[in-house]
Amino acid sequence: MRISYRAHGGALDYWQRRWDGVEVDSGAINLDRYPGLYAERAIKASRPDGPVLEAGCGAGRVLRHYHEGGVEIIGLDFIASVLAAIHREDASIPLAAGDITKLTFPDEIFSAVLAFGLYHGLEHGLQEAMAETRRVMKQGALLCASMRLDNFQNHMTDRMAEKS
Repeated sequence: MRISYRAHGGALDYWQRRWDGVEVDSGAINLDRYPGLYAERAIKASRPDGPVLEAGCGAGRVLRHYHEGGVEIIGLDFIASVLAAIHREDASIPLAAGDITKLTFPDEIFSAVLAFGLYHGLEHGLQEAMAETRRVMKQGALLCASMRLDNFQNHMTDRMAEKS
């Protein structure tokens, strides 16, 4: 992802163009494959006794599915226009614009955090993002996150690029 970001002017520019070019998702997800399978397992295992955070909710597919199913869920993304598009479709969905490395939520508020395709795409601040994620999770909360296998390769490519 970092190579893609560099080719497109950075992560913010890349995701702004990406989300501005798609429709808001309907909330229909396949619970037999990624990301639905893992989201469903996390939601069932966490038995949420408070809100769930979908960090990096994008166009809202997972977010809308669980919101429509009665789960108290908040969508977070750093692209305000995609959140505005979700709100135009359903203004009842709680949304927050923000940076995963500087969350504005109180400590220990979430029963679970879903983060599909978020952490591995960060250009900077992975440790800060993980610390902030942990800070907002209740004791015993579950984190369900995906990481690309090429994440290590991305870090090595970045290090080599910095040295040249």
